[in-house]
This record gives sequence, C-alpha cells and structure tokens, in this order.
Amino acid sequence: MTVIGAYGRAMGQVLQPAFRRALLISLGVALGVMLVLVWLGIAGAGSVAAGQTDQGWVQALAQWLGGVLSLLGAWFAFPLLMTALLGLFIDDVAAAVEQQDYKGDVPGQPVALWPGLKAGLRFAGQALLLNLLALPLYIIAAPLAPIGFYALNGYLLGREYFGQIGLRHAPLAQVQHLMAASRGRVFLAGLLGAFLLTVPVVNLLAPLLVAAAMVHVWKQAALSRS
Repeated sequence: MTVIGAYGRAMGQVLQPAFRRALLISLGVALGVMLVLVWLGIAGAGSVAAGQTDQGWVQALAQWLGGVLSLLGAWFAFPLLMTALLGLFIDDVAAAVEQQDYKGDVPGQPVALWPGLKAGLRFAGQALLLNLLALPLYIIAAPLAPIGFYALNGYLLGREYFGQIGLRHAPLAQVQHLMAASRGRVFLAGLLGAFLLTVPVVNLLAPLLVAAAMVHVWKQAALSRS
C-alpha cells in the first residue's frame, strides 16, 4: 500500500466510533483551552492598559487588540494542541484500524496513559519551539517559507506518529531501525499530515488521519523487514 493509499484508507475509517470519540473529546478540551487563552489575553491587555491610563477608550482598544492577538495565536496553536490531545487516543485509533484491516496479525499492546500524554505534549512543545526558531528564516526567505514549514513539521509528525504506532508492536530499538529503513515513506506520511493540518476544517481530523495512515505505513515497514 502506498502512502497515498494509506491516507485514502484512513479517510474511509474516520467515522468509526473510536475516531468519533477521540475527535469529540479532544475538540471539546482544545476549544475550552483556546477560549481560556483568548479570555486571558483580553483580561491581561485590559489590566495593563488600566495601569497606564484611565481613558476608557484606550482600555477598550487594548482589550480588543489583546483579543485579536490571542485569537490569532490560538488559531495557530490549535492544531498542535489537537495533536497533543489526540496522543491520548492513538491506541484506540490504531486498534480500530488493526481490527478492521489486520485481523490476522498479532494486535498491538496499548501504550500506558502517561507515556501517551507525555509523548503528545513533547511533540507539541518541540513543534512549537522549532517553528518559533525557524520563524526568522520563514520571514527572510518568504517564498520558500511553505517548503520549510511543511518539511520541518512533516519530519516531526512522521517521526512522532511512526514511533508511537511502532511502540505498540516492538521495542524502541527495533522501531528506530524500521524508521531509519523506511525514512522516505515515514517522511512522506508526515508531510501529507502537515499539509492537512493547515487546511481549515480538515485540520480537525488531520491528527486522526495521520495516526490511522501511519498504522498502514508501520505494517508495510514491518512486512518489508520480516
């Protein structure tokens, strides 16, 4: 199965109960966090303005600007937060795909709750930090910025999801070996996922699609080395 085929298969599975549950819970939590961040931005900007002047219109303007900036920041951070939260459900998604398409194979072993959450938060932190560090390069070489953005985040997504899916089936050393042997397919799968994360509305489903598609990528990598 090609990487494109893996994503096509994943799109056909996205309405399964395991997918819906993961999506609804993660979406609810992420929206709640985003609303709190926007509220803090508005309240913080208003407090700073109130400490500098007693002009009501200045305070109102500061709150408006704080709200707009917080909303923009929340919009860009939203996919990363969704990806981190969905790390909690990657076992549910992977198990659903394996049960439907790989019934004859040995099922994967669920990753414990804390390691799954830690992996998701680590990915979100790394992605945010590296993109912030790359921001000056994006600005300096603006025409090439999309290429750099997708390449960086495609690499991160591919590595993270392949690793999490792989650890359901094999020790870390074997997972790393298979990742190195299939680096092209892993990167391409991550690259497509990074692109989907930038498409409005589709980005809500993107982490689920990457997880489901990566199950197929892992199976192909394991099969080629068996």
